[in-house]
Amino acid sequence: MASKNFWLQASASFFVFSAEAMNRVRTLEQEVRRQTQLAGRFKLAAEKADQKQTELDALQSRLEHAERELSGAREHLMVIEVKLDILEGAANVLDGRMRTAAPQRTGQTGVPA
Repeated sequence: MASKNFWLQASASFFVFSAEAMNRVRTLEQEVRRQTQLAGRFKLAAEKADQKQTELDALQSRLEHAERELSGAREHLMVIEVKLDILEGAANVLDGRMRTAAPQRTGQTGVPA
């Protein structure tokens, strides 16, 4: 009889243990599904971040190109300004020469000869 009670207790313990194990398996399966969903969300977020980084890199490249173009345009403008200053100086010299030469050709009356 003691042997029969032992087996009854052992089988009851086994069923309790088995039920607990099945509950634990269900809990772990739910956790695996949740973690899989989170991993999918993180993967999408990482892909979006990579895409944004690619866009930022392209914008940075465009900005650097625009800065180089602007620098070249400023240098070109400075060259043009220097040339205009030279032309203005030459025009002033010619104007001064014409003003001094004009009274000599016309005589002192201001009427051309």
